[in-house]
Formats: sequence, C-alpha cells, structure tokens
Amino acid sequence: YIKEFAFKDCTSLASVTFGILGEGDAAKCCVYSIERMAFGGCTSLRSLNIPKDVVASDNIADVDTEITYEEGSNVEVENGIVYNKGKTTVIKIPTAKINEPLAATATEFGDGALAGVNVDEYVIPAQITKLGYYVFSGSSIKKITVPKTITGMSYYAFADCKQLEEVTFEEGSSLTTIGNYTFMGCTSLKSIEISKYVKYSSMPFVAILNGIGESLFEGCVALKEVIFPDGCENTFYIGKNAFKACAALESINLPENVKCDKKAFKDCKKLSLERSNMKALPDFTIQSGYLVAYRGKDSMVEIPEGVTCIGRKALYQSNVTNIILPGTVSEIEEDAFGHSSLKSIAINGTIIKVGAGAFPSNEELNQSIFRQIPISCFSKSDQEFAL
Repeated sequence: YIKEFAFKDCTSLASVTFGILGEGDAAKCCVYSIERMAFGGCTSLRSLNIPKDVVASDNIADVDTEITYEEGSNVEVENGIVYNKGKTTVIKIPTAKINEPLAATATEFGDGALAGVNVDEYVIPAQITKLGYYVFSGSSIKKITVPKTITGMSYYAFADCKQLEEVTFEEGSSLTTIGNYTFMGCTSLKSIEISKYVKYSSMPFVAILNGIGESLFEGCVALKEVIFPDGCENTFYIGKNAFKACAALESINLPENVKCDKKAFKDCKKLSLERSNMKALPDFTIQSGYLVAYRGKDSMVEIPEGVTCIGRKALYQSNVTNIILPGTVSEIEEDAFGHSSLKSIAINGTIIKVGAGAFPSNEELNQSIFRQIPISCFSKSDQEFAL
C-alpha cells in the first residue's frame, strides 16, 4: 500500500521493481494499491510498469515518467493517452500527446493528469467538465483557457505553476467551485478576475460558501490586482490565508457583503484594507450534516450532534489529538483525519463506511479503531493493511 507522495521528490530514484508473492495462479504483487503522485517529483524515474493486480490512482507520477500497464489492468490507453476503464476520466496526458484529440467519452481530467506538462499555452477541451486534484500542478503553462463547460476545480489544480501568467474563463462560465490552494504558488500570476458565479468549497464540486477558499492565492508574489464583478450574490467569504504573502497586491475591490478571515491578507505589505469586515470564520464548517472542515485550535474536539459524515480531509494534518464522534455520524471519508496528531477517538454511533487513509498511521489508535468499527467498513486497501 503506497500512500500519496510516498516517494515525492526522490530525484535520484531511477527504477522501481514490484515484488511478487506466491507462485503460479496464487502469485500476486506485494503492493495492492498506489495513491496519486506517490512518485511525483522523481525526475530520474523515466519509466514505471504497473502490474495488473495493482490498483493505481488517477496519476501516480510526473507527466514525463512513461507509465505502462500490464494487460488486464484497470486502465485503457488510446493514442498514448491513459484513461480509466470506459474512458470517462483522463488519467495521464504526456507532453508529446498534448494536442491529441481526447476520446469522445472523456469528461474529466483526473488527479495530476497534466501535472508537470511542458507547454506554454493550453485550451482545456470543451468536453471536460471537471478538473481533479493537482491536475496541472508544477507545469510550465503560461496561459490557460478554461471553457464554460467546467463546473469545478479541485484542490491544488494549478498549484506551483510558476510560469502561469494568464487564466481566461470563457464567457458564460458555469464554474461554481474552486477548491482550496488552487493557484497557490503561481508566482507569475499578476491579475485575475473572479467570476460572480464562483462558490468556494473545501468539498470538491459542492457549492457551500460563496467566496474564496483557504490559501487559494497564497504565495502569488506577482499578483497586483484582484477584480470582483458587480452583483456578487449573497455574503461573500474570503478564507484563511487566501492571499497570504501576495507581496505585490496593491488593489482589491471588496464588495460590501464580503466577510474576511483575519488572516486572509496576511503579509500583503502593500495592501491597505478597512479591517471592519475582518473576522474569524467558525471552527466548524458543516453543510447538510457534512463536516467540511475544522479550523479550531483545541486538541480535544467533540464533533457537533447532527453531523452524519466526516468529509474528505476535514481534519487533515490537524493538531487534534482526541475526537468524540456523535451517534449521528455514519461515514468517514478518505483522508478525513489523515496525517493528523490524532491519538484517541470515541465513536458513539455505528460507522458503516470508512474511506481510504481516513486515519493516521498509529498502531495504538488503529487497534482502538478496529475494535469500534468492523473491518468490512474500510476500503479494501486499508483492510489489507490491517491484516
């Protein structure tokens, strides 16, 4: 079980060999699954062959790593472009295939599908409606055109695209969701116009708050101007560190109905703002029973009654050590408590589903969890790990 970013930036790693357990018909790979970007930044890794019984995430390495799949694996390859079975999601487009037409059935760019791609300009095909996590992360793109068909962008979609200068949203854009950290580290981005239709959510593709998410433009040191259109609907929120360290930011026309986190413009030394609308956002962000995020600083936390699902990365990398779940919680999504400081969890209800990597690796914690939640509720990869 190889977790996301497990070998990230291991620049000297030149080859990977997967061991085989057993013999004959019982033989199987020693690795069950590989999560996204597990080999990201491995610049010396020129090729990687994935055994057929390995479940590989949407994208497991940089675009310049040639990935091949044994016959019978869970992908399809057409004109050098890798898709999932059914060709609805693009898993990987090598730089050399950037101008190849996509399969007619493709509607989504999967996680990291064009991460690290080496091209100056790119127009996302109109047939694409969603962009996955890290989809263009670390690429050399200077200009990108987002068609009106795109409805959502996930976390880190353009993060660390250090040469990105221009983002054009096609007129009539149907974009409603931009995930956290989408443009984080885009050091060449100088200006951007925020569509009045965009709604922020830390839960991909679900419009929860009308506004800008946490760290959306953090580290965009060349950003000088942010333009909001007239008529922003409802209350508009700007989250924590949304413009952190945007050292060149001089102008921003905040609509009257904006509410900002106190740290939204941290280290924006050239920007002068009226602080009356600055305030901390609530510790919990909850939408229809779905816990999107916890922003508090307490190490011991009791999840509010009525929450039914702990959302993806809701407490990811948090400093929370002790959690009490109410009886209403029945589902815990992927990475919900991943890489956190969690040491103890009390479950007062019945959990029926747990996503992959929902809890940090901690033997004592894991023993407690498996006593409280049936192993059948976990993802197959976590079941294998537990055994």
